[in-house]
Parts: sequence; structure tokens; C-alpha cells
Amino acid sequence: MNYRHHFHAGNFADVFKHILLTCLLTHMHKKNTPFTYIDSHAGRGLYFLNNSDTQKLKEYQFGIEALIHFEKENPAPQQILQYLAIVKKFYHDDKHMSYPGSPKIAELLMRPNDKMFLCELHPEEFALLEKNMPRKDKLTTFNHIDAYTAIKALTPPKHTTRGLLMIDPPFEKINEFSLIENSLKDSLRRWQQGNYMVWHPIKNKIEVAKFQNKLRSLANNSLFVDFFIKRKDISSNLIGCGVAMINPPWKLEEELRLNVLPYLAKALGGVFDLH
Repeated sequence: MNYRHHFHAGNFADVFKHILLTCLLTHMHKKNTPFTYIDSHAGRGLYFLNNSDTQKLKEYQFGIEALIHFEKENPAPQQILQYLAIVKKFYHDDKHMSYPGSPKIAELLMRPNDKMFLCELHPEEFALLEKNMPRKDKLTTFNHIDAYTAIKALTPPKHTTRGLLMIDPPFEKINEFSLIENSLKDSLRRWQQGNYMVWHPIKNKIEVAKFQNKLRSLANNSLFVDFFIKRKDISSNLIGCGVAMINPPWKLEEELRLNVLPYLAKALGGVFDLH
């Protein structure tokens, strides 16, 4: 495991992914019953953008920094404002530049009875995860474990019937798409009503289309969002990234299509495809 996300923290892919995560978790609040959030590849939870490694690429300049500057003169939809309210707790100015990862964003959207399971295999990342996410109560559990082993062990959740599984691998393995597909197939047999969110890079459109078609065959209710960047001077070698959702909440597709994604595309200089 050589991938370390802090080199890329706060980039366009993070912004896209975390806005959709915020939307999903906000929809989970619409029912009073508690839910469980499971993060299979949690990372370190919080990233310091002034870190020398992050400063080598400065991908955040075309991600969270671009969105913050754009929002100052262009009123954002409520879903993006909620995401920015969380980010701005950590990102203040050029001297105080931190960016929250998925666990920290989820933590700030958890209600008192909701539960959170954070899984991370990389030993250094796991140590930083525990440091950056102080164990405040019994509602958060840390698991130093392989992601796909964790998914099998944690789904369906034992404490709640409702939940969201977030799968966000580093994609170092050449068979990562197959691993995700097989893991979801197994999980859906046991937890058919669960909500699932999968982030993936887009480097080969044909390969991604095959992956999406396989996921579509696993569940009747699925939604796919692809986001492509038009800038050629961004240091990342991604042409875009995508999020696959199984059992997305009612009306989420409409919110994304009409409000969230058009605004984000203008702010980051990108285009989106929702299907």
C-alpha cells in the first residue's frame, strides 16, 4: 500500500465526493430512526494542506480553494453550503489550511444515536486516524482491518437497520473494480435495503462503463454520477472521477441534477454526467 492521500487532499475529486456524501448523510436525517455509517477506507480523517507533501502538488487549489473563492460571489445551493460550513471549520486562511476527510465530515453529521465504523488498513494512516478522530463516545468504532474483510463483518449493521456504506479505495490493485463488485454482491445478499456509495477514479471510460453496468445489474435502484475536469494544468492525472450509489434516497437525483452538480461544474470548471 503505497498510496497516501495527503498528497492530493482537497482536490476536485475530494470536493465532488464529499459534497455527495454530505447530501446522502443529510437525507439519512429525514427519518428519526438512527443509522450506521461505515467507511471502508477511512484514511487519516484530517489533512493539513500546509504539509510539505501536499504543497508539492497543491491540487487543493483547483478543488476546495476554487470552490470557496467561487462561492463568495456566486450564492451556492443549500447542499453545498452545508458542506462548506463543515470544511470552513478547518480551512480558515492561508495559514490555517486543513481539510476534513470523509470520517470527519461524517462525524459532524452524526446525531447522538447514530453509529460510525471507521476502517483503515495502512498502519500509519490508522494511527493518524485515531489521533485526528478522538474517541469521544461508544458511537465511533475504529477498525485496523482490510476493507473488504470489514465490509463482510459489518454488514448488515448489528445495531441499526438503516445505514450507509462508503467504499473509497486507493485503487492500487489492478482488480479493485472486481473486488468492489464482489463485495457489494455479497453485502446486498445480506443487506438489500442498505445505502451504498462507491467513489472511483476515471482513467479509462470503457473500463468504468463496464464496472457501472455490473453494479447496475446488482440492484434495481442505482445512480451513477461522473465528473470530468476540463483544465489541463491540474497536477492530478485523473480525467475525472465518479460516484456510484445503490438505493439512493428519494429526490436525491433531482437535487443533484438541478442544483448541486451544475453549480459545482461552474465552480471547478468541469462537466458532469448523471445516469
